Amino acid sequence: ELLDTLLAAGFKETIAGADRARHRYVLADARGYLEFIAPRIGGGQMRDGSPISALHFGGVVAEVLHEVKLLLHAPWTATLEAGVHISIVNPIAYLLQKLLVLPERRQPKRAKDLLYVYDTLVIFNARLPELRERSAALRPPLTKKQIARARSAFDRVAGQTTDDHREAARLAASQRAHSPSADAIARALSRALPGLLLPA
Repeated sequence: ELLDTLLAAGFKETIAGADRARHRYVLADARGYLEFIAPRIGGGQMRDGSPISALHFGGVVAEVLHEVKLLLHAPWTATLEAGVHISIVNPIAYLLQKLLVLPERRQPKRAKDLLYVYDTLVIFNARLPELRERSAALRPPLTKKQIARARSAFDRVAGQTTDDHREAARLAASQRAHSPSADAIARALSRALPGLLLPA
């Protein structure tokens, strides 16, 4: 099983989150960790109406999310030690998936995702013009419904400062010495997102 392989490689399974639903597989020397995600299919509910939040496979537990397939579009390749090649999500596909699922997320996960969006924009700040030029190739194809949802998400996060921005700023302040303000997060999203993720 996959879990047996991870344990043999020095990973340890931990369970976190207020609902004890997030499973993380951490290296024994704390150099890194793995989390698994899986696509949500259908209504994402069990027969009793409760949401399906996790999927079990190979002995591991994956968080179930909408729009996961977007992350498979036009991946980048990174080369690790010993010439090992791995695929990583391109930043536009990552940002788009985060925004599309943002409305369904509850706090504190919504604040965390919003902070992930901000941090990604900061990391790629110097390359944003290049990403805009390549956006047509890096952006996954979207249905009309997905485009409408993405535009609605933009209106929510790339406008005036809201409680979501303030919660993301509070989360950042609890994690790092130099953290952005809620206004700084709102301004960054308003400047960078238009023209980057949606077709004209």
